[in-house]
Amino acid sequence: MNRIVIVGVSASGKSHFGRRLADRLGLPLVHMDAMMWKPGWDYIGDDATNERLEEESQKDSWIIEGYITKASRTFLFEQADSIIQLDYSPLVASWRYIKRWWKHRKQARPELEGSPEKFSWKFLKLVWTKGESVTLEKFLKEVVDQGKIVTLRSPKEAEKFLKKL
Repeated sequence: MNRIVIVGVSASGKSHFGRRLADRLGLPLVHMDAMMWKPGWDYIGDDATNERLEEESQKDSWIIEGYITKASRTFLFEQADSIIQLDYSPLVASWRYIKRWWKHRKQARPELEGSPEKFSWKFLKLVWTKGESVTLEKFLKEVVDQGKIVTLRSPKEAEKFLKKL
């Protein structure tokens, strides 16, 4: 496992899991949020995000975690030797969203300098309904080597996975 992508709905814990996995494996961790956003939640755009991701993915080893733009999913999923999907219940992800907002509403997360969390009922609904997972599932089904996909359905499964490494 030298090239790993971690995906899942927002607030499922991709960044936290990615940090722990990177520590265990000694691989560099790339946060998509840091790549995609300038301070103040200023999105750099799909083209710039895809260029940055293409450049990052050419390296020998990496863990890339976060929301992968639709335009980048196919090439990134092909280059990865492992794809870890955090497919947690809506309750877990929603609770984590609320906790993350509360913790980082004034002090931004380290990977999102200058962008404190904002609460949004619309976003909470997206997390609760797992709205992002529809297109993600479609892309995952199109991965040629289905054996490289690991789906973790709970934080407990994720913990067991990390302990086995």
